[in-house]
Amino acid sequence: MRKIAFASIFALILGLAVAAMAADLSADEVAKKTMERDEGLDKVETMKMTIVTSNGKTKERTLQINKLYDDAGNMQLMRFVEPAKYKNYGFLSLQHKDGDDDRWMYMARQKKTVRIESSNQNDSFMNSDLSYYDMSDHDAADQTHELKGSAVIDGKDCWILSSVPKDKEIEYSRIETWVWKDQYVPLRLKMYDANGQLIKEGTAQRIEQINGFWTVMVLKIENVQQGSNTTLTILEIKHNQGLKPELFTLQQLENP
Repeated sequence: MRKIAFASIFALILGLAVAAMAADLSADEVAKKTMERDEGLDKVETMKMTIVTSNGKTKERTLQINKLYDDAGNMQLMRFVEPAKYKNYGFLSLQHKDGDDDRWMYMARQKKTVRIESSNQNDSFMNSDLSYYDMSDHDAADQTHELKGSAVIDGKDCWILSSVPKDKEIEYSRIETWVWKDQYVPLRLKMYDANGQLIKEGTAQRIEQINGFWTVMVLKIENVQQGSNTTLTILEIKHNQGLKPELFTLQQLENP
């Protein structure tokens, strides 16, 4: 089951009911094709995370990310490289198609591993504007979907997909994703809280075709309620590196 690098899902103008019928795709099919878009068998990324706090302070982190795609569920191991105080901190996420997902955070300085329970999945990931939920993969069946219209973003015709998580512990009551029709790449997203108020907005600021795979190279997430933002920039990416499931274990997480 394939999913885009960030966890996670991304969606005004004309009624898409007509466009959907023309394309012969339902909302569920659009969601599934987007979340399972081909990204190869695996990938290895170096990513920079730039956090701008509400008072304008900038913080940067560099991560190494290994990801393996599997029909039973995707596997992801993130390792912090910089700054020094977070070096070797790690995040392991195991998606399970037929059960609850597993997530752990390893804090190298304390030599402590913490399991991220479902009640903690809305917590901030390393003081960024993304949560543990945002940084994890999800299955299209975990949400109910509806096509709300279509729009053109940077010359690209997009579906607007509205998705409601079935897990009521998730802080988002609704996620709207603008999906590029030609390539099923999410170009914009909006996430709403339980009261229907906008929490976060996401924008794909740069996309490129890398090794034959369309990739969001720069993604900016803005927390409109807090006035902060986080930008994820892929510095390097390689596909089909022959990663094995044995890499994605607690033992590997705790032994960088």
